[in-house]
Amino acid sequence: MITPRKQTKLITSILLLLLVYCSICYGQNARESASLLRFSASSQNSESIAAQLELTANAATLQLIAGIKLINIGSKPIEVTGITVNTEGGLQSYPAKGNIKPFTINPGKEVFITNEFQPVNDIKVYQLTGKQGHIKAQYKVSVFYKIQPADRVYTTTFAAQLPADTYNAYMHKYGTLYTGYAFNTASNFDQTERKYLEKLNLKSSLFAFVAQHEIALTGSNIWLTSYLAKDTLYADLLIVNHDDYTIKIVPDSLNLGHKGDAINDKTKKIVIEKIIGAQRNKDLIENGGKVIIHFKKYFKGADLPVTLFFNHAFLIKGATPLFKENIGLNKVQLQ
Repeated sequence: MITPRKQTKLITSILLLLLVYCSICYGQNARESASLLRFSASSQNSESIAAQLELTANAATLQLIAGIKLINIGSKPIEVTGITVNTEGGLQSYPAKGNIKPFTINPGKEVFITNEFQPVNDIKVYQLTGKQGHIKAQYKVSVFYKIQPADRVYTTTFAAQLPADTYNAYMHKYGTLYTGYAFNTASNFDQTERKYLEKLNLKSSLFAFVAQHEIALTGSNIWLTSYLAKDTLYADLLIVNHDDYTIKIVPDSLNLGHKGDAINDKTKKIVIEKIIGAQRNKDLIENGGKVIIHFKKYFKGADLPVTLFFNHAFLIKGATPLFKENIGLNKVQLQ
């Protein structure tokens, strides 16, 4: 039997639990609303379709959520075939889970669809770091559709805009610089490598070329993305082999750092991910193979000269290095 005193204590405990729960929920909702950016967009109407857009962005995750109301105001069925987000200075993006499955809206009917996007907002940031880049103040959202039974594709496009004060506040809080490293294109690395390749008696035509984020040479290509986060450096090397020789990766001989750094740096962590090719030998890149080397290490002295040490990390024809020399890197910072 519960006495009045025990009953009072029980009610008090329940009220305290509810108070704590509500405080947690309120705190979560407050954080969510603080990071949620709402765009404004005008309605779009044609002879066949009326459309409205609700676009929001999560400042923390860089995710866009597009809610679109579509009304068939014509006399024929409409087949909706795709939705994209376009960013000035970025790339056209489909929904994060892939393009939508086509669906039909009959005359007089309406639908409301929601899609999530992870757009590449800045192509330069993406090439440097592999990241999306900061949320933009404006996006264009396009809906593609057909008026059945014809195959012609029509487009209705929204221009979604963030209020200036909202965007300025977002950039003040989140608009930090992206810091990464790019290949030094001013060195004579390509000339030295070309002469070296001539001595290896490769079957393909000989060439070596260095761009900011790519090394292209006889039979293979390497792309570099990297970014610095506080005292940690992250880098990815994407390697594609399109020649007859097999490339062997020697992770212990790979490093990214300053002159004098030990190749067997104990702070570095290397993970090999094979995209195309036999999974049983991840350290071998056969003809047509594709591998990503994920690199992470403790890193200080971002303003000091940096080198990609790899001239003994990639071997062909048994124990022959693919690269004659290491290559210097330039520090790059982007907003």
